Amino acid sequence: MRRSLPLVIDIALTTDCMGRMDQDKFYQKGEVFWDRGGPSPPMKQYLARHAVRGRALVPGRGRGHEVALAVEHGLNATGLDIAPTGVAEARALYPHLAERFVTGSLFDPPEEMRGVYDVVLEHTCMSALPPAMRADYRRGIDLTLRRGGLADRGVVHRAGA
Repeated sequence: MRRSLPLVIDIALTTDCMGRMDQDKFYQKGEVFWDRGGPSPPMKQYLARHAVRGRALVPGRGRGHEVALAVEHGLNATGLDIAPTGVAEARALYPHLAERFVTGSLFDPPEEMRGVYDVVLEHTCMSALPPAMRADYRRGIDLTLRRGGLADRGVVHRAGA
């Protein structure tokens, strides 16, 4: 059975004319227009209303606000982002969580991140991607989830469902 994914409009990821991901240039220029200085309100609301537990992956975590929020809610959270400058900024903003911020691509997640997460908290990435890239992005999410894990985009989806 194929899952449908709800879309949350946000433009956290962009591509250049060659279709290559280059988020780091936005951090280097200080043009991180999607960063509101704290966790996204929908993520705050969701975690306040739902008892989510275990290991959580937060892809495209920007400056780390959602990772910090997930940790506050008792999750063992890790942030993954393709922008090294963004990861450095997250580590500077949240030094007590620095080891939780990893540079890498969800399109090809690091081997140690495959099949280990109970939940993926996703709010600002997939909907910003060109439609042609979304299936590969979802494949990356599925690679990181343990069997029976959840991918949350405001609606919970069970891995393998």
